[in-house]
Amino acid sequence: MREATAKCLRDCFCVNSLAHVRYLLYAQKAKEERFPGIAHLFRALALSRYTRASEQYQLVNELIGTHNAAAETFFTYARTIDNMERARDAETADANNMLPAYAALAESQGEEAAARSLKRSAIIGRRRAALLDEVVQKTKQMAEEPKIGGLYVCRACGHILVETVPEACPVCSDERAGFIAVT
Repeated sequence: MREATAKCLRDCFCVNSLAHVRYLLYAQKAKEERFPGIAHLFRALALSRYTRASEQYQLVNELIGTHNAAAETFFTYARTIDNMERARDAETADANNMLPAYAALAESQGEEAAARSLKRSAIIGRRRAALLDEVVQKTKQMAEEPKIGGLYVCRACGHILVETVPEACPVCSDERAGFIAVT
């Protein structure tokens, strides 16, 4: 694997790892503010980000035999509605800006597995952003927490499904057995 592609995957690993922890903290804050459904959603988002980070870690480790990662970042921790808006905005920025650029670089270097992983991350990121936006809008309209149904995360790719689980994941085609019910 070329170093530029490896750097992109390491960056994505860092972004996903940090988002995983951030979403767990946001879940705790939502729970403290008595938003159990939104806490549930943040736990699903954390599991989704963990799944993406795991895939990217494995790709770098398998292809170049090492995985050094460094991250310099900070984030604010605010009211639950603010946390949801920040999460939505971060998901949107990653999915529409960073990930497509990284996927294009990997593709130009002939790194097909890395390009597939990064493209999949962009698709899943846009879906996470849409889910967050829906909950943000409902929360603002209702001035209370909306009902959030059962959440399921694809074990293979991290895609989040609400309420029902299809026969196969719409993103990676993994079968039903590959879904984790978020509690």
